[in-house]
Amino acid sequence: VGTTSSTAVDPLGALGKIAKSNEIWFHVDAAYAGSACICPEYRQYIDGVETADSFNMNAHKWFLTNFDCSLLWVKVHIFLVSLFSHLSPRVLKKNTLIKQDQYALTEALSTNPEFLKNKASQANLVVDYKDWQIPLGRRFRSLKLWMVLRLYGTETLKNYIRNHIKLAKLLEQLVSQDPNFEVITPRIFALVCFRMVPIDNDEKNCNHRNRELLEAVNSSGKLFISHTALSGKIVLRCAIGAPLTEEKHVKETWKVIQEKASSLLRK
Repeated sequence: VGTTSSTAVDPLGALGKIAKSNEIWFHVDAAYAGSACICPEYRQYIDGVETADSFNMNAHKWFLTNFDCSLLWVKVHIFLVSLFSHLSPRVLKKNTLIKQDQYALTEALSTNPEFLKNKASQANLVVDYKDWQIPLGRRFRSLKLWMVLRLYGTETLKNYIRNHIKLAKLLEQLVSQDPNFEVITPRIFALVCFRMVPIDNDEKNCNHRNRELLEAVNSSGKLFISHTALSGKIVLRCAIGAPLTEEKHVKETWKVIQEKASSLLRK
């Protein structure tokens, strides 16, 4: 959900059915776009998420949270933890039969030496997060996310996301109005993928020119954009996501891009 290159969104419901019929683990990676789903109008992009076995998003990407802070949810947590390691390798958990080969995943992250044993853990009264990860120790990453939620609240976070998408929509409109440029993929969230259009349908030269534009724009020191390759086309990527970005910054960004493009076209 929200791929890195172009923020494309896959049909989760259809993929979930395929995964289930073939007994495949279905993981939903919403590292970037998961934050946008706090807004009701964007929740449609995770329709079908209920079929997923696991889901993750990175709060540090678009949720006003410092790096690093990633959230992982698993439907049947026995696959990751060893709280149930004292049970038989065939465990019935919420009508899901855990087979021997699947149970091996439980043991993979399990560590339970004598010096770590205690009554609370053995009675399953607490969650031992040491069994949810590779390291034994664990940083208090959840504190900063808790602070963000408490300080800003859901409505402020929604408006924060909406504002970035609004600014990205503005940039998309500016690109579309310039005959020297084209928007390559539909903008869904706050990433705009665009490029200079080819001259005489010369795609090879067009790719070279867009690489030159990327270098010229980034060398200006006024902004930084990145690129990707989509269907053999070199595409420029401008992501709106800084907390202090305003409309004037978007307009100035486009002005710089146009100036550098004009210089290249005069060559």
